[in-house]
Amino acid sequence: MTAQISEILIYNGEKVRLHSAPNIPEQHPHIRLDTSQPEFISTACWRGYVGTWKITNRKLYLSTIKGKYIVTNPVLADWYCGTLVIPESEPSEYFHGGWGYVYAKNKLITIVNGEVTNIRYQDKKATGYIDDWAKQRLNQTFGAIAEAAQELYLLPDDNDKENRLIVFTFDQKTVLETMTGKLVLAVQDSKQFLPISACLAQPCKVGGNHSHNLSVRIPALWAVDLEQTFSFHHRYNSDDNIIENIDVTCFFSKKEKPKMSNAQDEPLMDFDDDIPF
Repeated sequence: MTAQISEILIYNGEKVRLHSAPNIPEQHPHIRLDTSQPEFISTACWRGYVGTWKITNRKLYLSTIKGKYIVTNPVLADWYCGTLVIPESEPSEYFHGGWGYVYAKNKLITIVNGEVTNIRYQDKKATGYIDDWAKQRLNQTFGAIAEAAQELYLLPDDNDKENRLIVFTFDQKTVLETMTGKLVLAVQDSKQFLPISACLAQPCKVGGNHSHNLSVRIPALWAVDLEQTFSFHHRYNSDDNIIENIDVTCFFSKKEKPKMSNAQDEPLMDFDDDIPF
C-alpha cells in the first residue's frame, strides 16, 4: 500500500502533520460534496481528501479541505471522537505504507465530540513501552482471566519499582492451566516480552492448601490505567501465599518451552503436559 498524504493541523500557530485522519460526515449542513471537479482519487490518498484542521480554545475545527468535499467556513468538528497523532521526533527509515515513516515520539491529543479532553506524550523507545494495540489485546485477556479467578491482586514488585504484579488466584488446577495458556498465547500474539509466573498451590501448615496463582509483571503506568477498569485487592493477610508462590518466574517471548529464571529442586508446574499451547 502506498504511503498516505497526511492531514494538516494548525496547533499553537504552527502547521504540523497529522498521523491520523478525522472522518468527514457524509451529511452535514456546512460540508458538501464537490461535484464540479473530477473525483479526487490517488493511491496516496484513498480517503479522497486532505483537510486542514485547527485547534482553538480546546476545540477542533475543520478549516479548509481539498478533494471531494467543500467547506466554506471553519466548522466545529463536533462529530469527531478519536486521537490526533502529531509526530515529534526524527523519522525512522521510510516504508511503503501507512504514513510513510514511523516516529518514536508523538503527541497524542484526545478529542471527544470536537473538544480536547486529554494531551499525552508517547515515547516508543521508553523502557516498558507497550503498543496501544497490544495493550488493548492484553487488557481483554486480563478481563477474561479475572472473570474466572477467585481473587485479583495488584502488588508492588520488590525487584523493580517501575513495575507491578497482577496476580490471579484459582482454587482449581485445571482453571489455572487453561488461564495460563490463554495468557501465554495473548502475550505471544502481542509480541511483547512480559514475565509470567504460574505456580501450583503449595501445602500450608494451617488451613490446608494455598490457592493456585498466575501472575504477570507489567509497567507501573499501565497498572494505573488498569486500576480504572478492574477491582483489585490491594491488601492481603500475612498468612496469605500471594508473594511466596510467585518466586519462580517463567518468561514467554515466543512459542518455545519456557525456561525458569531461577532453579528449583522441582519445577512448580510441568508446562509440557499441563498447559494447552
